[in-house]
Amino acid sequence: MDYLFIYTVWLMLLSATFTLFPIVLIRDWRRRGSSDGFSSVSLVLPVLSAWCWFEFGVLADDLYSST
Repeated sequence: MDYLFIYTVWLMLLSATFTLFPIVLIRDWRRRGSSDGFSSVSLVLPVLSAWCWFEFGVLADDLYSST
């Protein structure tokens, strides 16, 4: 098992978590009946995810699919 494979698995899990995170926030807002206390984290997470995928492209030497 090389480091690129481990990074790929970690990145897939991270991306899945970032995909499900807004769903969890919306369910919490519906439960409370308000969106007070909106977290800006949900705005930062997609940028972090995109950066991780770009880094994966650099590590895999495949910049065509990461740009």
